[in-house]
Amino acid sequence: MPEAINIVVLKADSTTFGLVVDRIDQTQEIVVKPLGAHLKEIPVYAGTTVMGDGHVALILDAVGLAKRSQIAS
Repeated sequence: MPEAINIVVLKADSTTFGLVVDRIDQTQEIVVKPLGAHLKEIPVYAGTTVMGDGHVALILDAVGLAKRSQIAS
């Protein structure tokens, strides 16, 4: 039997697309913090957050991902 694939469906402007992910965790409320100066020029990140266990996570920008993947203009 083939292994399951996790796909998150995103909508960026008027384009709907799927993003394959390793896993899907539970829903969490987060506080979005601004990116550092060295990451602001990368259009696929919207910000960062500090998770409950202390790890820092990058937050993806759906519109930036769609543009970078050339599926949206």
